[in-house]
This record gives sequence, structure tokens and C-alpha cells, in this order.
Amino acid sequence: MRDKLRDIAGTEFAGMHPAWMLFRLLLAPLPPGAFIRVRTRLLRLYGLSIGRGTVILGTPTFVGAVDPRRQVRIGERCMVNWPVYFDVNDKIVLGAQVDVGHHAVFITASHIIGGTHSRAGDLQTKPILVEHGAWIGACVTILPGVTIGAGSIVAAGSVVVKDVMPNTLVGGVPARLIRNLDVAEPE
Repeated sequence: MRDKLRDIAGTEFAGMHPAWMLFRLLLAPLPPGAFIRVRTRLLRLYGLSIGRGTVILGTPTFVGAVDPRRQVRIGERCMVNWPVYFDVNDKIVLGAQVDVGHHAVFITASHIIGGTHSRAGDLQTKPILVEHGAWIGACVTILPGVTIGAGSIVAAGSVVVKDVMPNTLVGGVPARLIRNLDVAEPE
């Protein structure tokens, strides 16, 4: 009976690290958009690497068998909107002063194409890096292995399948170069 319960629990909670599931219960009473500094401090207490001056507007969704404390690093003075989805099967690094729009999705895992019996073959993972000063628009999906260059903008609704050069604006499905951005600081 105990083995059967363990199997059921393993199936029902697959994809979420047990420590994160328990910690989410502590964050559950905090409504999105409120208590943002409290939430951010609690996430730091949990062990997430979050830089000074960063605010998290709602409780992020972390999915993957790996503990998010080992996989996610968020730099200083970032703003992470809500909801945001992090697939933590590999590393996700947000540099300093990165802004992330609502409904952003960071996917680090995919599958090798399998045979006819199951096209979703073995799992493969690749990290995601968002360099300093980048802006990830609302409803953006970033796929495994992508680096978003410093000072770049990913337009809302885009799906990023390859690296984005620094100081560029990309958009679309898949995301393509729209234009190069001015590198001079605004006055």
C-alpha cells in the first residue's frame, strides 16, 4: 500500500521539486502585485539567488525535477512580472536590470526526436541566459539554449528559438531582427 501511495504521489507531483511545493504554501496567501518586497525576501530565504533591488510581483512557477535554488539566478535591480513560468531542468540566469513581462515562459528542456512509437524521445536540456539590461515583453517564450544579449528587447508575444544579439529589437514567431537599437544612453 505504501509503495502504491508513493507511486501515486510521484505521478501527481511530477515536475515539481518537493521543497518548492512546500514553500509555495507559505507564499500562497500573498496576492499577486502586493507584498512584492516581502515575497522577494521570502524567496531569498528559501535560497533563491536574487540580487538587491529586484522585485518579484507574484509567485513564480518553477517546474522541473531539479531544485530551483540550484538552477535560477536573478541579478540586481530586476523586475519579474507575474505570472512567469520557469522550467528549471537546466540553468536560467537573468543579469542585472532585466525586466520580464507577464506570462513569460522560460523553457530549458526539450526532447530528442524519437522513433515512430514515441516521437518525444529522451529529454535534453540547455540553459537560458538573459544578459543585463534586456527587456522580455509580455507573453514571450524563450526556448532551450538561448542567450538574450545585453540591452536587447524581445517584443511581446515572441517565441525566441535562437540567440538574440545585444542591443537589438526582435519579435515574431519565430523571433527575428526588427532593428538595431541605439547604444547611446538617453538623457
